[in-house]
Amino acid sequence: MRYLRRLMTGVLAPLVFLVPLAAVGHAQQRPMTVVDLINVPSLGSPTLSPDGTQILYTRSDADWDSNKTVQHIWRVNADGTGTIQLTNGAEGESTPIWSPDGTRIAFVAERNGDDHDQIYVLSNNGGEGVRLTEHATSVSQISWSPNGQWIYFLAADEKSEEEKAREKVNDNVFAFEENYTHRH
Repeated sequence: MRYLRRLMTGVLAPLVFLVPLAAVGHAQQRPMTVVDLINVPSLGSPTLSPDGTQILYTRSDADWDSNKTVQHIWRVNADGTGTIQLTNGAEGESTPIWSPDGTRIAFVAERNGDDHDQIYVLSNNGGEGVRLTEHATSVSQISWSPNGQWIYFLAADEKSEEEKAREKVNDNVFAFEENYTHRH
């Protein structure tokens, strides 16, 4: 009996592990292509909830029909469980930010025929985002006030009639920083 046990642990046990490794070593593998790389989802904008139990992040996936990548907002529990996609707009969403009490999420998106990115607010429990701004230009760098009653953002001034006329006829030659616009 001792001989059989020694044979099993000394000789046969390593063979049991080598057989599956040999099968894996002979599997056909191909080099990764640019298409494969584009199909790998890209994660970004991780934001921890105020109570530290959840994380918001963005995930960009290739949309081959539209010839672009589309970014949506996802939420996951801090322990890695409960992953859920919160948004699914056709043009995508970005810049998720928690309200100070963690019950709402503000984000930037271009939806429903918007000409520019606008701020939307969504309940942390899910549902549809509600449009909060109707600014003439795209908004960016959103931030909640400490009490959660206000949202601050940056946006450029609306284009003047002269700028719109130049844009209409593709008159887009400018001296360096001649067409610089401030954001407020």
